[in-house]
Amino acid sequence: MNIKTQFENVGDALIIRELLRQIVSRSELTVDVSRCPDVFRTSIGVAELPNTSVQSAGFVSIALSMLRDRLRGDTPYYFLIPGGINGEKTLKQYLVGQANTLALSVLSLIGTRVCQTGVSYEALGDRHKRLLRARLKHFHRAMVRDAISLAYAGKHGIRADGIVPDLAFCLAPMTEAGTARNRVAFSFRADKSAATRDLLASRVIDICRHVSPDADLLFVVQVARDAPFMSDLKRQVEATLGRPVGYVECYTDIDACRRLYTSCTHLFSNRLHGLLLALCSGAKPVAVIDPVLDPKIVGVFAQIGRNDLVLDANNMSTDAMVTALQEPFEQHWDEERQQLQRFFDDLYGISATQATAPL
Repeated sequence: MNIKTQFENVGDALIIRELLRQIVSRSELTVDVSRCPDVFRTSIGVAELPNTSVQSAGFVSIALSMLRDRLRGDTPYYFLIPGGINGEKTLKQYLVGQANTLALSVLSLIGTRVCQTGVSYEALGDRHKRLLRARLKHFHRAMVRDAISLAYAGKHGIRADGIVPDLAFCLAPMTEAGTARNRVAFSFRADKSAATRDLLASRVIDICRHVSPDADLLFVVQVARDAPFMSDLKRQVEATLGRPVGYVECYTDIDACRRLYTSCTHLFSNRLHGLLLALCSGAKPVAVIDPVLDPKIVGVFAQIGRNDLVLDANNMSTDAMVTALQEPFEQHWDEERQQLQRFFDDLYGISATQATAPL
């Protein structure tokens, strides 16, 4: 596996860490971290993984390692990074992508099983679609994380073999003994549309008006580029409502972020993995989104049967806010965890009696 992603994004770190943990519970792993800053390597815990060779020599070294495996009669697997796939490619990016596709085709030709899971598709440009159509022909498995992505892929002739839950659902339940839940948290991005910034600020202020005065307000930054918006929003809420707002940046530490959410009753957000981290930490995740701009959130929440936790920021009533704050919350994700275990066991040809517990 060769890691390249948004390195100041706790959500990306989370799904990559969980993918690595699934792999090492079933096979040996060689992972290249040549492009990863030290803080990201620490966040995903790569140095502590068993059965793992960590290198910084680049893709060619990994490819040669897989060739040696094939010559010994072994079947190597090569996993691509999970996450959202969207947007258009520039001509330069398209040509680089074609070269990468050629490399993947060679890996497939020598018997490497190229795999990807935990992805969603939205708003792809024409070049990007052509690139994906060509690339996915060489994959052993190509899985998406929700039905909306599956339908989108089918509509545009992009291969998708089925649905496997988001890798965040690999997380085991986490509670901090004795921790009082007395915070309502907020974590937002505002980089998808200029109009989104003012709308989200207005919605957050409205929600904060209805939060009990006994609860603390907490603004959380899970992706570094969200910090300017969230810090400005903190000042707006304090100036408008006259109540203090806590502020935490936790985009470099997955477990610190989870511990933070164990002190929260709610998280209002338009960050998918912020919402899933909150869910897996016992806080109620309430998505406040533009459904057109955030179909992956709509899709993943529909997949777990929780459309009721998705609020349209364009048409959000006071009743909806109050209901989100007052209705009790309980969510189990045992079925999603089991689906993920079955997928990886099947991928590696492991029977139920051979399976071992993931990390």
